[in-house]
Amino acid sequence: MKVLVLCGGDSSEHQISLNSARNIIKYLDNYDVWYIKNHKFYKTCGILDSDDLKNSLVVEKLDDIYNYDIVLPILHGKYGEDGCIQGFLETLNIPYVGCNVLSSSICMDKGIFKTIMDGFKIPVVPYKIYTSYPSDIVSFPVMVKPCNGGSSIGISKVNNAYELKKACDLAFKYDKRIIVEKWIDARELECAVLESDEIIVSSIGEVKSNGFYDYDSKYEHETELIIPANITLKEIDIIKDYARTLFKVLDCHGLARIDFFLGDRVYVNEINTLPGFNDISMFSKLLNYDGYSTKEIIDILIKKS
Repeated sequence: MKVLVLCGGDSSEHQISLNSARNIIKYLDNYDVWYIKNHKFYKTCGILDSDDLKNSLVVEKLDDIYNYDIVLPILHGKYGEDGCIQGFLETLNIPYVGCNVLSSSICMDKGIFKTIMDGFKIPVVPYKIYTSYPSDIVSFPVMVKPCNGGSSIGISKVNNAYELKKACDLAFKYDKRIIVEKWIDARELECAVLESDEIIVSSIGEVKSNGFYDYDSKYEHETELIIPANITLKEIDIIKDYARTLFKVLDCHGLARIDFFLGDRVYVNEINTLPGFNDISMFSKLLNYDGYSTKEIIDILIKKS
């Protein structure tokens, strides 16, 4: 089977995507790499280089994609994680790894996702969605986020009214809709979900960072990842039950990383349908801890698609 690894993209997570792809191709035998930059497709001719295009050629004919048996769309953020690339591949009737258009778009949009959680009566942190500057927020601290975005880009913790304007301006750079959530003093927990012959939910991990798990914490600086998290058996069961339920009802496929808060109760935070896949990513670390090698994980994803 010949695999096309599709990476890069025109979102703020371009570099993260390339890092994930570099890690994944170490475990593939028969593959090519295309990446997207400035809305063009490039085929790498050797090293996957993020700085320039000297090792790449423009893909002149997109129907060359039919030369591959399956696509691994390792595209984080806008255009890749939101259902856009999935729709493109489905239009061409190309098999691909991971969640479909619907589940990708739902899980990418924090506002839509939380609205659906309300419908299922699954607990989420209190929130409100805005399309313009919020004038009704009087209680702090809060979290301000773009509705449609990933890797904590454009997210701010706000402690007072003065900081609110700056945080909203930042969030609106990434989306037309923003979400403001109540800040809760809670532990950040995560689990990986892998679809094989059954839905595999990993051990629970805990993320410990300074303040909140922002972009720098994830990719630039040391963050403590504790596997397994020191929580009760009851809390483990609740989290795993939520993970299986959400994966099924949102029609997810292949893989996901599901994030939770543990405060006075367990809250669902978000589902990442294309989690980071580099050496420090929680998704692979959790499954590695449970005995699945990274190569096994990739093989399962390709086989199940």
